[in-house]
Amino acid sequence: MRKVLIVISLLTSIISSSIFAQTVEVEWGGLNDLPKKTRFKKVIGQDSDKIFLVRTEKGKSLKNSEIWLESISKTTMGIESSYKLNIPEVYNKKSNFERLFYINNKLVLFVTVTDAIKDRDNLYAMHIDEDGVSSGEPQLVGTISSNLDENLRFKYSVTPDKKKVLVQYNVPFSTYTGEPIYFKLVDSNLEVTETKRFIFPYEKRKLSITNFQRGESGNYYIAVRAHPKKQRRTSARGGKKPVINYVYYILVYNAKKDSLQEYTMVVDKYRPTSMTFSLDEEENVLLFGFGNKRSSIAPGSVYYQKLNPRTEKFEVKSLMEFYKDRAFLAEFKQERNGDDPSHWYSFSNGRVIFLDNGSKVFITEQYYETKRIIVDPKDKSETAIYYYNYNDILLTCFDEDDQPLWYRRVPKNQFSTNDKGYYSSYAVTVDMNKIKLIYNDNPKNIKNKSISNTKQLKNNINTNPSGIAMLTTIYSDGNIDVAPMFPKSDAKYSTCPRLFVEDDGQYFVYGQKGSKYKYGNFFFE
Repeated sequence: MRKVLIVISLLTSIISSSIFAQTVEVEWGGLNDLPKKTRFKKVIGQDSDKIFLVRTEKGKSLKNSEIWLESISKTTMGIESSYKLNIPEVYNKKSNFERLFYINNKLVLFVTVTDAIKDRDNLYAMHIDEDGVSSGEPQLVGTISSNLDENLRFKYSVTPDKKKVLVQYNVPFSTYTGEPIYFKLVDSNLEVTETKRFIFPYEKRKLSITNFQRGESGNYYIAVRAHPKKQRRTSARGGKKPVINYVYYILVYNAKKDSLQEYTMVVDKYRPTSMTFSLDEEENVLLFGFGNKRSSIAPGSVYYQKLNPRTEKFEVKSLMEFYKDRAFLAEFKQERNGDDPSHWYSFSNGRVIFLDNGSKVFITEQYYETKRIIVDPKDKSETAIYYYNYNDILLTCFDEDDQPLWYRRVPKNQFSTNDKGYYSSYAVTVDMNKIKLIYNDNPKNIKNKSISNTKQLKNNINTNPSGIAMLTTIYSDGNIDVAPMFPKSDAKYSTCPRLFVEDDGQYFVYGQKGSKYKYGNFFFE
């Protein structure tokens, strides 16, 4: 009987492996030539029939690039239209492209016009047709100082219902001295339907807004990272720069009370070193981030706290601790993850994924960039080369009762030059109680079972993509399955995570091999 059970167990294991470690069946559209020295920048929206994308010139900023508006048919997965965007003049003045959105079945273009006398950039919204030609009168949205760093300019966020764009901007500052923070809500008719002006309680401190969202209630939720009131710094212990002990806040504007409430992130036994948030269906604020032991610069935990904006109280404070897991912590310091702590422990703000069983999963990715200056010996001119590193994905799960359940590492090692990680990072979606990660990887990693032996994938803006598309499934119990995403006939196609699209259980994926590309759709079975 024992032998029979062993045989059954082995057969079950083999069958399970063949079921789980499978590619997806993609229904591809036709193969297209990617115009030379261009690439798709991003997906700007979709409707029931089409996916809209922006294509730009390689190596050029949006401000300096030619721009094309393209659409892909969801039925045939072929090119529906392709037009060069004519950036219009605004009141007889040259304008610069900012952003383009497809919201509520309308194309809304944001441009800036420089007022040289006042040294300001005025932001306008206008409609354009699918042939790239503007229509109607432009509407003024806001004004900022000219020649600002990209990180200090206008910031945009599409509302969850995909019908409005939230624009955030402020007067630039080095140290905050009470400058107003503006939020403008722009609908598909170009109307500014709501304007909010906030003054933060952080005078004489350096700070940055790391995330913001407007809830359906009309409440605003703003994540802030600020320097401490007293500028104490901790040594990086071998790193090149000292570590600043930032303080993290979540600001909640209550629309009914017309008041702004501040909440400081405090974690028992730990010092929070990051913070991100998401809103659940009841518009509670779910906050996640890393926590470090006071005497350490290495992350020792992930915290999860739930803030109820109606009662103005934290209803959940939960903690996933791994500071005693020496093997897990050692993986941060592997050679492929950088040269020092500023690289090892540098992670994206992350995102929150909700499973059907009530679990919450915090996902973040190791990311850092470096720069090298090359000096021409003849004329002493300088050229900057930027290196982008997108490495391991970390996942932390809290169950339906808000208790810590598991933490996992998905190893990868993506390196690219001067492209801001165009083929790097990952796309994520949820299939009931399974998390699906899509990213490019070195094909040698398919059979690799050792995290320390993870092979690097290199890409360069001037060459076609390398690597293969991978599909990693993380189950509700934390088990992981890794497999090539495409079948053998398409095994040499890379994907681009930023061009991945989800539409009510149907998925659309970009594939590129050499200078050829195609779009396809699939379902998870």
